[in-house]
Amino acid sequence: MNFSKGFIVRNPENIKECFAIEGDNLLINLSSEKYQKVVNDLVECLPIPAFMAYEVPCNELKEKELRKSNQDPFHNDVYYIDGMDHKIMQLIMEKMGDMLINDGLTQFAFGGLETQEEIVKAKYNLLIIIAKDFSKYIGVLNKHGIEQVDQIVTARDTFTEEHPGMCQKYIDEKGRDSYDLRDIFIEMGAYLDHVAEQK
Repeated sequence: MNFSKGFIVRNPENIKECFAIEGDNLLINLSSEKYQKVVNDLVECLPIPAFMAYEVPCNELKEKELRKSNQDPFHNDVYYIDGMDHKIMQLIMEKMGDMLINDGLTQFAFGGLETQEEIVKAKYNLLIIIAKDFSKYIGVLNKHGIEQVDQIVTARDTFTEEHPGMCQKYIDEKGRDSYDLRDIFIEMGAYLDHVAEQK
């Protein structure tokens, strides 16, 4: 499976593109070349109105205030944009998908404002869908030729102390990074909702 540019995984050929249901979560190993098209189709399944969440690492000054010791976790600023429809979410993926998909230090999610359904970009090309009924989402995955398995092996499952994965910053061909993207979202109406510990 091919990983996005912000993720370094030892022996990526050992990770299979597939999906599995685990409780209220649908876990998808999603290869980088399919990521944007699959997410574009998946957001069509979300009820409207919808929201977008965008997590970006806190700046150095803020981390100095939050972290009291070297053992303390790092943190992300979590921004939200409310009141989205399918076209806006798909336009974001079309115009900003390169950065959203390839940056290894940020995460994003689309979700229904009036439901608990969410589509979440996790690290190492793991896409997580949270819902009570997965049938419409599975239909999209089947259309893209992604196989269902009983038990999924994610990239994190293969990491060891000697060979962990690595997440890194991505800069696009225009020289923009995740903070530039955050500023674009703020211009679109994004607001800082809370600060979360990095996982």
